[in-house]
Amino acid sequence: MAEFAYSPFPTDPEPDPNAQRWPGRENDFVVAPDLLPARIVKAHNVHKKFYIESYTGIVAKAMKGKWSNLAYIDNYCGPGVCWVEGSGEFVTGSPLIAMETQPAFSHFAFVDKDSVCVDALRNRAAARGYSPQIMCGDSNDPAVIDWIRSSIPRQHTLALALLDPQGCTLEPATIESLARDRRMDLMINLPVQGLVRNLGAGNFAAIERVLGPNYPTCPPNEWRLAVREHYKDLLRGLGYEYSSSKEVRAEGNRTPIYDFILASKHKLGKKLFDGVTKNTVHGQMSIFG
Repeated sequence: MAEFAYSPFPTDPEPDPNAQRWPGRENDFVVAPDLLPARIVKAHNVHKKFYIESYTGIVAKAMKGKWSNLAYIDNYCGPGVCWVEGSGEFVTGSPLIAMETQPAFSHFAFVDKDSVCVDALRNRAAARGYSPQIMCGDSNDPAVIDWIRSSIPRQHTLALALLDPQGCTLEPATIESLARDRRMDLMINLPVQGLVRNLGAGNFAAIERVLGPNYPTCPPNEWRLAVREHYKDLLRGLGYEYSSSKEVRAEGNRTPIYDFILASKHKLGKKLFDGVTKNTVHGQMSIFG
């Protein structure tokens, strides 16, 4: 792999539709302006970034002074910078959004099983003067979950956890173990379209991994709605009485891709999420569910 020296990431980098692909991982990353890898994402990911940034910011402001500790967890953190395929835009990823939020979070725990992402995020965090807890590992691994929980104080702490897997990999047991006996709001990517594809392919193990063994069995035209209701019930069973979701669609053909869900144990969490997600990243009122 070619070696790249670190260069400070510009505040407002110019788009580069022809960015150099990261050697050895050409399908996954490009070389960002700071000479570290940026994850390749589709255009619809800017909607998710908007929701993450909006909710993280409003929580930090609303909870200032109400808790001794305000923690941020990201179980699939990525390298900290993304490159939007097509437009060539470089955008900050969820961990950098969280670290740069004001008022500031007091604790961070970031996990990714890809060492390229972990190394890049460590370099980017250090360059900005941050020293978050970062681990390379599988977020469903009980040892990794224990590490996350040990990195975040339990007492007098409100945590915000982003659970944004690539694919159908987030297990209900992971959510249960992570949030057990904690005050923790969850931002979850429910890959509805991915689940539908797995259903059509007969890959029932992938469906069970996300939805548990008692996932809905009903006619295909009813399945999307049934999955959403099932997942709300699953979260409710974990103590998350208040949830809200936004359907994210492809920028071009408007195909539904995934639901971005907020789950909270307090009604204020849902109220804040509903408020900040009334608009889309483009500014207009959202037409999504």
